[in-house]
Amino acid sequence: MSKILITGAVGHIGSALLKELLKLSGKIIIIDSFKNNNYQIFFNTRNKFQIIDEDLMSFNLNKLKDIKTIIHLAAETNASDQQKFKSKFYLNYNFNLTKKIVDFSKKNKSRLIYISSTSVYGSQKNRVDENTRLKDLNPESLYAKQKIREEKYIKRYVKNYIILRFGTIFGFSKGIRFHTAINKFVWQSYVKKPITIWKSNINLPRPYLSLIDGVRFIKLLLKRKDIKCETFNLVTKNYTLNQIITILKRYNKKLKVKLVSPPILNQTSYFVDNKKSLDLKFKYIGNLDREIKKIFSKILILNG
Repeated sequence: MSKILITGAVGHIGSALLKELLKLSGKIIIIDSFKNNNYQIFFNTRNKFQIIDEDLMSFNLNKLKDIKTIIHLAAETNASDQQKFKSKFYLNYNFNLTKKIVDFSKKNKSRLIYISSTSVYGSQKNRVDENTRLKDLNPESLYAKQKIREEKYIKRYVKNYIILRFGTIFGFSKGIRFHTAINKFVWQSYVKKPITIWKSNINLPRPYLSLIDGVRFIKLLLKRKDIKCETFNLVTKNYTLNQIITILKRYNKKLKVKLVSPPILNQTSYFVDNKKSLDLKFKYIGNLDREIKKIFSKILILNG
């Protein structure tokens, strides 16, 4: 395996990916600002990685040579907190990060694997897939709108790219975050807070992706160099909030549910098709019940 550059590698997704890449040969270069202080993810990694502890925005990428593949994870990702990050979104922070990576990829003829989001589809009445026209996308958050803008820029300037539209991530990793729906529900349940549910959506489906499946698909792409200039929806399953609540109650029979109005847009329903990834003979193995149980168990271990 050739040199791989991973941006934003110490977060929720990146830390799970790095664990799997330990099993592969080749050189892996990581750049991350470590703003969440997730240094623990490198314990017991046997100095496998070259680590650059710097902000991607200010780092001189031209120092890096012979990068064959870039996995671009670096971004502000908390869409529900977008007002807090309003200035960064309006100043095109995420777009400028991606633009910098795209320009580097173009110059070095590197393959670019970019993590987008199924939130680009927004509210939809019918099942949607990768063939949904741009004019039919209905992004409802600044985060999703930026993702579409970044996708367009990649398609325009990169000759060898893969765009992965991830469903809402769930599952445990060393860099786990609790801002996405299911992980957040587990934490609220553990600390005996009522989980907050948007009342208008309780019986409507939305796309979710097991972290296990997201990492496995990236590994598949690293092996399948013949796949290029494609967009994939990665969705383990489309769940309703009622289905998620049912599973949570298996581990907390006293679970309380608080129905609230959505604090922001991007809380409506859409069912995302994953057939294109299945056509590659990829099998989704993520299990929501198992992953919720694992997160509960890890929290219990950490807290004695």
